[in-house]
Amino acid sequence: MASTKSSKSRKGIAVALAVLGVAGLSLASASQLTLTGTPQLQAGVKDVAGCQTTSIAVAFTTPVITSGDYKSASLTLTSFDAACTTALAKYKVALLDSTGTIVQETTAANVTTGVATIALTTATPANISKVAVTIFS
Repeated sequence: MASTKSSKSRKGIAVALAVLGVAGLSLASASQLTLTGTPQLQAGVKDVAGCQTTSIAVAFTTPVITSGDYKSASLTLTSFDAACTTALAKYKVALLDSTGTIVQETTAANVTTGVATIALTTATPANISKVAVTIFS
């Protein structure tokens, strides 16, 4: 009787191992990826002559008390060079925290002379450590 029970246990273990093996092969084949087509990649370098030669001043607007805390509603960028406006350049602003994570980013806007005002919608002065401005055309 012990040999019959032992034989059944071995058969059960063999069946379980076979099922696990088939499942493993199924997972392995599911992770394969076949690519088709003729992919292309291009790279190049071009010297960039920037239109902005002077510094851009960044400042927070006058803070007002909101919910018991002083907060600025926006920040300002001043002194875009006139060469950027005549070149029909655009700019974007990214506000970053101390780890370099973007806390707010603007959409592209046309460079104009005077003051550009960026509304603080998701960022607050307390979580802004860096202001990144890019000018492009």
